[in-house]
Amino acid sequence: RMSDGSKVYFTVDPNLQQIANTLISTYPKEIEGIVLFDLRSGRILAIAGFYRGEKSLYPFKINKYPAASIFKIITLISFLENNDVRPEDTFGFCPPIYRKRPQKWLNCEKEYFSTLYNAFGTSNNPLFGRLAVMLGFPSIMNVARRFYFNDTVDGIPFGIINPPKNDYDLALLGSGFDHSTLNPIQAIRLTIISSTGLDVEPYIISRVVSKNGTVIYRATPRVLGRVLREDVVEKFREIAVSTVLDGTAKKYFKDGDGRVLTGVKVGGKTGTLRSRELGGLVEWFVGFAPAENPEVGVVAFSVGNPSPVKPQYLAMRILQAYFMGKLEGIPIAYRRFRNNSSGL
Repeated sequence: RMSDGSKVYFTVDPNLQQIANTLISTYPKEIEGIVLFDLRSGRILAIAGFYRGEKSLYPFKINKYPAASIFKIITLISFLENNDVRPEDTFGFCPPIYRKRPQKWLNCEKEYFSTLYNAFGTSNNPLFGRLAVMLGFPSIMNVARRFYFNDTVDGIPFGIINPPKNDYDLALLGSGFDHSTLNPIQAIRLTIISSTGLDVEPYIISRVVSKNGTVIYRATPRVLGRVLREDVVEKFREIAVSTVLDGTAKKYFKDGDGRVLTGVKVGGKTGTLRSRELGGLVEWFVGFAPAENPEVGVVAFSVGNPSPVKPQYLAMRILQAYFMGKLEGIPIAYRRFRNNSSGL
């Protein structure tokens, strides 16, 4: 209710909002946030945040989070746009896959090989560093601009890309290790565009009703246009499920018998990188479901000390609530979790 007597109605679903609040309150970090949204309309279904001891949505305004391996989405989509490749096609790389060694990535005697599918799911840094060098910075930046990098929307600065000085810098950018930041609201748009190909504007105000009952504002979904070709989106969806089915988020989305805990197939990407500026380990999960015909998207992120409870766990729980209507009980054995802060 506003001071003039008018009422503002939000788009959030009360049950899902309560679940988002519960998740944030139960597993607080120094900085944390989770948002569930309708991919087709842009409607925010639930949103909650935590900032240094208090519930707050301020974390969604920050643009200094390292993009980390979420940037691999940009590299992958750029590669899919510029090359006739399939998820099962293999490419060479030089290990180690989780260490920051661009010189070794680009110069080694013995190559190993991985499919695009597996490389994305396991967050293979050297392979994505090589893809970035193959593409060149202009091709990557062409895609990044469509995902609102180096942009400001509604007064909120989105993620920044610092131009690489050489191939080593470019490899670090393409793998997500360096030279890029990401804003959570931008991550919503990134998830919508990558999973649907369309730029749908997210919104959280449903309508505004005056004191006398007149509707003075009613939201309507805004589709700003097609950003990606349908064939690129289809391949991206097929590759993105690797993160949940076989990759870095597998242990959070599957039970001991290999069943997907959300009841539907999920596509997505994890990201992990330390930030001196924010004073902790920055972790991300962006995802969409069902993978074959995406309906909802989720963005979860946190900054703090390493913990068994990661954003992919929060994302799994709210997707589980959306698709299966259950939150009671912890369906994953915590002893199976292993901390990993190596740039996944």
